[in-house]
Amino acid sequence: MGGGQATTTMVSNALESEAQALIITMQHCWSKGYKQVMFLGDSQVLKNLIDKKELQFGMINWLRDI
Repeated sequence: MGGGQATTTMVSNALESEAQALIITMQHCWSKGYKQVMFLGDSQVLKNLIDKKELQFGMINWLRDI
């Protein structure tokens, strides 16, 4: 377990904020060399977008980064 914080660019809504937080967390894990990581979150909408169960055009770039 760990914790952290980051300063980033402004986002338009809460969903983008969730995606940005996941990307930052993934980058942090990658920089530490972690190979097997489980991410937990409370955004069912973001999970559905990642799993390609839903589509939101405004989230395409975020999802590409994820």
